[in-house]
Amino acid sequence: MKRTSGVSDSEPDTEDTLNPKRPRISDNDEGQALQFGDDGFVEGSIVKIALTNFVTYDYCEIFPGPQMNMIIGPNGTGKSTIVCAIALGLGGSPSLLGRQKNIAEFVKTGEDEANIKITLKKVQGPNVIIERHITKSNNQTNWKLNGRGSTLRDVMKIIHGFNIQVDNLCQFLPQDRVSEFAELTPSQLLEKTQAAAGEVELYVMQQKLIELRNEEKELIKKHESDNVHIKDLNNRNAELERDVIKMREREKIFKRIQLLKAQIPLAKYTDAKKTYDGLKIKVQEKKDFVTATKNAIAPIQNRVKEYENIAKDYNQRKVEKANDARKYNETCLRLQTVVKDTRNTIKSNKDDIKRVKHKQTERQKKIEILEGNIKKIENFLSQPLETDFSHVEESINKINAEIDEIESQQSTFVIKGQQLTRQQRKLKDDIERIKREIQALEDLTQRRMQLLHNDHPDTHRAVSWLKQNLSQFKSRVYLPILLAVNLKDVRYAGMFESALGGIRNSKLRTIVCESYEDYQKLTQILCDEMKLKIAVACPGELKDLTNHKPVSNEVLKNEYSMDGYLIDFVEGPHYLLKYLCAEHDMNSIPVSLTVTRGNETRLAQNRGFKKFAIGQNMYTIKFKSYGKGTRQTQVINFSPPKYLGNSIDNEKQNQLKEDARTAEMNSQQIEVEHKELLKKQSEEKQRVSEMLHSKQDLVAQKRELQVNGQKMKKAGHRLAQLQEELALEKNAPEEEARAIERLESAILENFRLQKENMHNYTEALGKYVDAYTEANKIRLNHVQSSAQHDALRRHFKDQSLALQEAQSFVESAKKQLQLSEREVKATMNQAKHASQKIPEELAEEFSQIVSEWKENGLGKTADEIELNIVEETAKGEAIRFANPNAMANYEKRKKEIEQLENKIAEDKSNLLSLRQQISEIRGEWEPRLRVVVSKINEKFRTVFEHLASAGEIQLSVDEDFDKWGIEIWVKFRDNEKLQLLTGHRQSGGERSVSTILYLMALQDLARSPFRVVDEINQGMDPRNERKIHEQIVQGASKPGTSQYFLITPKLLPDLFYNERMKVLCIYNGEWLPGKINPLSEYLAHARAAKVV
Repeated sequence: MKRTSGVSDSEPDTEDTLNPKRPRISDNDEGQALQFGDDGFVEGSIVKIALTNFVTYDYCEIFPGPQMNMIIGPNGTGKSTIVCAIALGLGGSPSLLGRQKNIAEFVKTGEDEANIKITLKKVQGPNVIIERHITKSNNQTNWKLNGRGSTLRDVMKIIHGFNIQVDNLCQFLPQDRVSEFAELTPSQLLEKTQAAAGEVELYVMQQKLIELRNEEKELIKKHESDNVHIKDLNNRNAELERDVIKMREREKIFKRIQLLKAQIPLAKYTDAKKTYDGLKIKVQEKKDFVTATKNAIAPIQNRVKEYENIAKDYNQRKVEKANDARKYNETCLRLQTVVKDTRNTIKSNKDDIKRVKHKQTERQKKIEILEGNIKKIENFLSQPLETDFSHVEESINKINAEIDEIESQQSTFVIKGQQLTRQQRKLKDDIERIKREIQALEDLTQRRMQLLHNDHPDTHRAVSWLKQNLSQFKSRVYLPILLAVNLKDVRYAGMFESALGGIRNSKLRTIVCESYEDYQKLTQILCDEMKLKIAVACPGELKDLTNHKPVSNEVLKNEYSMDGYLIDFVEGPHYLLKYLCAEHDMNSIPVSLTVTRGNETRLAQNRGFKKFAIGQNMYTIKFKSYGKGTRQTQVINFSPPKYLGNSIDNEKQNQLKEDARTAEMNSQQIEVEHKELLKKQSEEKQRVSEMLHSKQDLVAQKRELQVNGQKMKKAGHRLAQLQEELALEKNAPEEEARAIERLESAILENFRLQKENMHNYTEALGKYVDAYTEANKIRLNHVQSSAQHDALRRHFKDQSLALQEAQSFVESAKKQLQLSEREVKATMNQAKHASQKIPEELAEEFSQIVSEWKENGLGKTADEIELNIVEETAKGEAIRFANPNAMANYEKRKKEIEQLENKIAEDKSNLLSLRQQISEIRGEWEPRLRVVVSKINEKFRTVFEHLASAGEIQLSVDEDFDKWGIEIWVKFRDNEKLQLLTGHRQSGGERSVSTILYLMALQDLARSPFRVVDEINQGMDPRNERKIHEQIVQGASKPGTSQYFLITPKLLPDLFYNERMKVLCIYNGEWLPGKINPLSEYLAHARAAKVV
């Protein structure tokens, strides 16, 4: 017998639920955003669960609701089986459930295969269907994704994308693991909380911090050991360092001196040889140049004269040939024009012949057409038509008279309509003008709001919230003073702002509540919850001091020359005016725009005036309470007004609104009259239209009769024309034949002339080509000859000058070369014997110097080397040393120190890098983590207070980041202190209460699409269970929150429910019938039996 499970509501039997057309975003209290569709399901929540042969179920379909889902049923019916199906179907392992260890143990007894199919909500696009097929025989699992075979890796990628964590006790708490939650260490709870709150980045950053901290500790240990060792080596070497340095330095100096002395002969030979070689090369070069130049000059001079003669001959021949070519070219052009004209004449004659022949054919056709038309007209004239239209004219005149009468009446309608239109237009203009004036007044408030947003964003946020939520308060709550009041005369705005402390003072931004209860509610929401820094006041009952003034206004004006009191120029809600008088003495602050000599003194002497404003100054008077009661006057030059400089005239605003309503009513009345007038005009136009239609018919008849008369007359004239035209066409053929004969004779004569001219053109063209070609050859030869002549002439001049210079240089250089040769031989002998004085230890180094010298030279002169020898000798003689045996130990230790210093520097750099990384990551991780913990603590403390208990969430910190954790502190009795929640200190019920309240505190932070809690209420006392149940339902039933599954075998009576909950009743067992009736039938039966 198959067993099935039923649900309390009927659900669709398809795999895919309807997707919304567009996603919605739910903004919870903490600013987290969850996408959800029109059906209320958030992204990744469970739409459907289908089980086949799973644990106790043959087949079962479950359709949870989008928010709070309560799964109830007796023990053993399979409630926790649904929890297992969710965990295993979404990639969890059996070990997460605290039950079976092998996946095969979840296959129903007697079956070999089981299947879990879970449909997850996808807000944009089709839902995601994940299937897990379990085979008992081989303990294997196969996965499908949207009906297609898939891998666990791809499935988990989709699951993680929805932020589903079935292995996180903060999101998924099965029945057999409830006790484990309280046993979580603070570090484990921190890890689970970060993941459940959707702060995966925080967990990744913490793991990175732990890794970096371990590396840092290991590196510090090695660094400290290396520093101790290198300090010891440096101390031991420091004792020998002074003597070693002196020894090395003196030894190096004397070696350098020996090498320098040996290099002097080399340097002298190098200098002499260089000088000799340079002179020798230059002398030989100049000799060769003189010889070559002498041989080249003579033939060049002869060749220049030859080119001059050739150029003269070319010039004469070029002119002659150019004249011949021009003459033949003119002949060709003339003959070419004659031939072209002849061809055009022949073509024109041929075209004329064609036109004449075409005319003959067309004439014959025209004659036939003329004869036919003449016959038609004669037939038409033989049958006369009716042409009298006098009776039709009489009917038309009658209709015209009637239309004139109606149009005269219509003109009256038009004039009246124009008058109404002008009145309507004027009213609309007045309405628009009034609206613009009202809008201008309202824009003043918007400008104040914009200034508030720029200067004090928290107050601006508070005002925006307050405008939308004024209905939540019992009594009146007033917007900040700078928005709620206006100045009757804006010239006093600066005095008003200064009297309230200026624009930096919070008094201008104070929100005023009439009721203390509203004050508490407002501050709790805006200050405590929204964390806004604002000013709120609740003065309570206020005396009306608006007319309670130190002296009357008349006395103030006459005796003190003041304009009035500041309260006289302020308008706004009367309660606010009373508040300004009671709290800020606006009823006793005299003000004056003009400065009158002596009135400051008179006002200051009156103890009733503690503050007054004159011109641009605010005076504050303080009387001393001891001594003779002297006074102290403080004068402040106040700034121009920032907020109230443009005040709203409420009286004008109300009058404008009344004017707008009156204009609207008048406009509507005119519109009614205009419509009535248009209706009459339409009726008259319809009559005119009908008359015009009749007139058109009569005019058509008249026109037809007139046309008949015209047709008869026109036909007679046309007949005469056609007969005359026919006679002309019949006499034309003889003249056309004679014209064709003349044209053909002209064509033959032109052909003869064309042939003769073509022959003459060909002869002239040949002569022109020959003359032009010869002229070009002569011109090219002339150009080439001229270029060669110019080049030879310049070359001859340059060679002559160079020859003279070279001859002078050769004579001078021969004498210098003889002297240089003798110098080279002498220095060469000295260089050969230079190495004989070098000790063996420097022989190799000197040999390298010699090799380098042979290849590249020394780079120094002999004088420079001798100067270096003197300097080095002085340095060496100044050095004294004492302990030559310390060198070996010193060198050995120095190598070891260098190795350690490199290692220490590298470790120090790595350590700084590690600390920088730790500082950067911690600087981002810790503030975000504290915000998360603070939000959880706030919610946790609040829900505990509702239970008349106390709870607190604390973040425990440590030098090592793996020891950071979240601690849950709870207190269930008044006579005890807060205690850390552990797996042993509290009772089972207390642990359950603490666990569920912590999960509730995570509700607004959690970004997971659903949460599962299995039998968490077991062990709770009824009082706590009832209160916690209500809080769970209220928190989990808000629109846009994540899905919630609460599994329980029993419930207390009369618990809190709402319409957003869905109760899933599990009917499963051997006693079930083969088919379950609708739930409504069972409820009806229960009501009849008075069970419910």
